[in-house]
Amino acid sequence: MKQLSQQEQGEHQHQHHATVAIVTGSNSGLGLGIAERLVEIGEKRKKERKSGSGKLNGGEEDEMVVILACRNVEKAEVARDSILKKFPLGRVEILQVDLSSPASSFKAAEELKKK
Repeated sequence: MKQLSQQEQGEHQHQHHATVAIVTGSNSGLGLGIAERLVEIGEKRKKERKSGSGKLNGGEEDEMVVILACRNVEKAEVARDSILKKFPLGRVEILQVDLSSPASSFKAAEELKKK
Protein backbone atom coordinates (compact mmCIF):
# COMPACT_ATOMS: atom_id res chain seq x y z
CA MET A 1 0.00 0.00 0.00
CA LYS A 2 1.32 3.46 -0.93
CA GLN A 3 2.24 5.79 1.91
CA LEU A 4 0.77 9.28 1.51
CA SER A 5 2.99 12.32 1.90
CA GLN A 6 2.04 14.88 4.56
CA GLN A 7 0.63 17.13 1.82
CA GLU A 8 -1.46 14.29 0.38
CA GLN A 9 -2.68 13.38 3.87
CA GLY A 10 -3.76 16.97 4.46
CA GLU A 11 -5.55 17.14 1.11
CA HIS A 12 -7.28 13.84 1.82
CA GLN A 13 -8.49 15.03 5.22
CA HIS A 14 -10.24 18.02 3.65
CA GLN A 15 -11.93 16.20 0.80
CA HIS A 16 -15.69 16.42 0.50
CA HIS A 17 -17.31 13.04 0.05
CA ALA A 18 -20.60 12.40 -1.67
CA THR A 19 -22.72 9.33 -2.10
CA VAL A 20 -24.02 9.30 -5.65
CA ALA A 21 -27.13 7.35 -6.57
CA ILE A 22 -28.08 7.00 -10.22
CA VAL A 23 -31.73 6.01 -10.50
CA THR A 24 -32.96 4.87 -13.92
CA GLY A 25 -36.57 5.39 -14.92
CA SER A 26 -36.89 7.92 -12.13
CA ASN A 27 -39.47 10.21 -13.72
CA SER A 28 -42.38 7.96 -12.64
CA GLY A 29 -43.40 4.85 -10.76
CA LEU A 30 -40.97 2.83 -8.70
CA GLY A 31 -37.93 4.76 -9.95
CA LEU A 32 -39.48 8.05 -8.83
CA GLY A 33 -40.32 6.57 -5.43
CA ILE A 34 -36.77 5.34 -4.96
CA ALA A 35 -35.33 8.70 -6.03
CA GLU A 36 -37.61 10.53 -3.59
CA ARG A 37 -36.54 8.29 -0.71
CA LEU A 38 -32.85 8.78 -1.51
CA VAL A 39 -33.29 12.56 -1.66
CA GLU A 40 -35.09 12.40 1.67
CA ILE A 41 -32.09 10.56 3.14
CA GLY A 42 -29.76 13.19 1.65
CA GLU A 43 -31.81 16.00 3.15
CA LYS A 44 -31.71 14.30 6.54
CA ARG A 45 -27.90 14.11 6.27
CA LYS A 46 -27.72 17.83 5.50
CA LYS A 47 -29.86 18.66 8.51
CA GLU A 48 -27.70 16.44 10.73
CA ARG A 49 -24.57 18.10 9.37
CA LYS A 50 -25.96 21.54 10.17
CA SER A 51 -26.65 20.41 13.72
CA GLY A 52 -23.11 19.04 14.00
CA SER A 53 -23.99 15.35 14.17
CA GLY A 54 -23.55 14.48 10.47
CA LYS A 55 -19.87 13.60 10.38
CA LEU A 56 -18.44 10.38 9.08
CA ASN A 57 -15.51 8.65 10.75
CA GLY A 58 -12.55 10.96 10.52
CA GLY A 59 -14.72 14.09 10.43
CA GLU A 60 -15.46 13.96 6.71
CA GLU A 61 -18.84 15.17 5.54
CA ASP A 62 -21.00 12.97 3.35
CA GLU A 63 -23.62 14.28 0.94
CA MET A 64 -26.22 12.40 -1.08
CA VAL A 65 -26.48 13.28 -4.76
CA VAL A 66 -29.36 11.68 -6.65
CA ILE A 67 -29.11 11.57 -10.42
CA LEU A 68 -32.34 11.02 -12.32
CA ALA A 69 -31.33 8.97 -15.36
CA CYS A 70 -34.18 9.34 -17.87
CA ARG A 71 -34.80 9.34 -21.61
CA ASN A 72 -37.10 12.34 -21.53
CA VAL A 73 -35.50 15.46 -20.01
CA GLU A 74 -38.80 17.33 -19.75
CA LYS A 75 -40.37 14.55 -17.68
CA ALA A 76 -37.20 14.34 -15.59
CA GLU A 77 -37.42 18.08 -14.88
CA VAL A 78 -41.01 17.69 -13.68
CA ALA A 79 -39.91 14.81 -11.44
CA ARG A 80 -36.95 16.81 -10.10
CA ASP A 81 -39.17 19.80 -9.34
CA SER A 82 -41.68 17.55 -7.57
CA ILE A 83 -38.96 15.96 -5.45
CA LEU A 84 -37.38 19.29 -4.53
CA LYS A 85 -40.78 20.69 -3.58
CA LYS A 86 -40.97 17.95 -0.92
CA PHE A 87 -37.28 18.02 -0.01
CA PRO A 88 -35.88 21.49 -0.78
CA LEU A 89 -32.44 20.76 0.70
CA GLY A 90 -31.96 17.72 -1.54
CA ARG A 91 -29.44 17.58 -4.35
CA VAL A 92 -30.96 16.26 -7.57
CA GLU A 93 -29.37 16.22 -11.01
CA ILE A 94 -30.65 15.00 -14.37
CA LEU A 95 -28.81 12.73 -16.78
CA GLN A 96 -30.37 12.08 -20.15
CA VAL A 97 -29.83 8.48 -21.19
CA ASP A 98 -31.64 5.85 -23.24
CA LEU A 99 -30.32 2.55 -21.91
CA SER A 100 -31.53 0.72 -25.02
CA SER A 101 -29.00 2.75 -27.04
CA PRO A 102 -25.31 1.92 -26.58
CA ALA A 103 -24.37 5.35 -27.98
CA SER A 104 -26.62 7.12 -25.47
CA SER A 105 -25.29 4.98 -22.62
CA PHE A 106 -21.68 5.73 -23.62
CA LYS A 107 -22.43 9.47 -23.86
CA ALA A 108 -24.04 9.41 -20.40
CA ALA A 109 -21.03 7.59 -18.95
CA GLU A 110 -18.72 10.21 -20.42
CA GLU A 111 -20.84 12.98 -18.85
CA LEU A 112 -20.63 11.28 -15.47
CA LYS A 113 -16.85 11.02 -15.72
CA LYS A 114 -16.64 14.81 -16.12
CA LYS A 115 -18.41 15.45 -12.81
